[in-house]
Amino acid sequence: MKTGGDNVTAGDVDKTAREIMDYLSLNPTASDTVQGIVRWWLRGDGTSLAVAQRALDHLTKTGKMVAYERASGEVYYALQRGSE
Repeated sequence: MKTGGDNVTAGDVDKTAREIMDYLSLNPTASDTVQGIVRWWLRGDGTSLAVAQRALDHLTKTGKMVAYERASGEVYYALQRGSE
């Protein structure tokens, strides 16, 4: 999994957001951290953490996903109820 974010494009973010929503259409109760999403939902396809985070930020801002912090301090992302 790439961690750099120097060459993040809007196209990369849009593509990743679509892939995340595609995953959630098949697994609507899934939730995970950005690291888990890159590793398991996107199957380590070379998506950087920076691109995934920007896609998640966009999906959260538009109300398609929610972000919540667990007691451990980790932020998890899940489908917003009603956006399936």
